[in-house]
Amino acid sequence: MRHVREELRKHGDPADVIREVGHAIWGFLNLCLKKDARTQFNSCDLLQGYEVWRKLHAHVRRSRSIYLSSLRQKIRHPVAIKRLEDVTHRIIKFMTMNREYQGVAGDVITEQEKKADLLDILPREIREHLLWRSTEKPEESLHHFIDHVNMTVNSILFHRDGPSKQLMQTGRAQGEQHEDEFEEALNALE
Repeated sequence: MRHVREELRKHGDPADVIREVGHAIWGFLNLCLKKDARTQFNSCDLLQGYEVWRKLHAHVRRSRSIYLSSLRQKIRHPVAIKRLEDVTHRIIKFMTMNREYQGVAGDVITEQEKKADLLDILPREIREHLLWRSTEKPEESLHHFIDHVNMTVNSILFHRDGPSKQLMQTGRAQGEQHEDEFEEALNALE
């Protein structure tokens, strides 16, 4: 602390230096902020950088807790998947949401909990059959389980619809959807 005071004395009155730093913070934030943060910025007096910083810090902390609460609700009460056609896409969303929650909250959700949550949201027509697998192979990794779920769903859809209908559904719009799902899957694995 003594070193800091000595440096401040070299550059003039400490109060003036602190005031100049506050002005520099205000100028920097004036150039950077947009949307809600800009509104917070505009509510402060001119050149009051420390006050702007304090308000922004409080705003970010409030926003983080709201975001965390909404993610926690989505994790605790995920929306059930009603159609087999939606399973692959919704699993990707499920995994992405879990990764986001872990990143924000810092809580680690075990693979067993994720498997149980995933089983809860799967369509009823395959859930019971997959429940047998999850109890027979409790040590199976989540990724292997998801691969099995996707292969099972694809096989059911193929045999239900027949090869000709399956081939017709792989048109350009379907291909574009699969590209988006592939990108989401890659992001979920990172």
